[in-house]
Amino acid sequence: MGRSIAIAHFVQRKPQQADVRIGGNALGVAHGRRDVEWPVITPATATDAFRPTQPLNGETMLRNIDPLLGPELLSVLRAMGHGEDIAIVDRNYPALSAGPQLIRQDAADGPRVLDAILSVLPLDKGAQTVTRMEVRDKPSELMPVMSDFISVAKTHAPHLEVDSLPPAEFKARASQAVAIVVTGETRVYGNMLLRKGTLPV
Repeated sequence: MGRSIAIAHFVQRKPQQADVRIGGNALGVAHGRRDVEWPVITPATATDAFRPTQPLNGETMLRNIDPLLGPELLSVLRAMGHGEDIAIVDRNYPALSAGPQLIRQDAADGPRVLDAILSVLPLDKGAQTVTRMEVRDKPSELMPVMSDFISVAKTHAPHLEVDSLPPAEFKARASQAVAIVVTGETRVYGNMLLRKGTLPV
């Protein structure tokens, strides 16, 4: 069964003159005038119709901001206070029922998301500021994804030690975080907690 998509584009007009016209039974274009026959988008022309007017070259509408940091994530990072946590988790993490706000970053792996966040987030200086999830019943085992996380963390905060928590304790702390960022990380135990610090005066 085909799907219908309507694109609405409203133009400022005199009061009580705005309306919407849906054209075609497949893909339609809505506009604020009914005296013009607006073209109907068909499956054959949909690719051109929805192509961005500017190339997606990784740049954002702000300078020096990692393109992974969209409005939702930036807002959370800005609003976080000193001592509050944010969790970065792999795609298998039970985040939906965990409680905090969910932010999805399905197109990037865990270390890449960590790198983007640490490009703007000041870290606390105390213990467990950067905390990874331990392998169940093997707390000393360091899996490759954890090594990648630690490498990124050390790049941004070489003075901090990366601590660890057993899975149950990690999940309990993550449930109190301000947000959980779900990444596209496919490797298990690709989970990290970050505690926000303060900016220098």
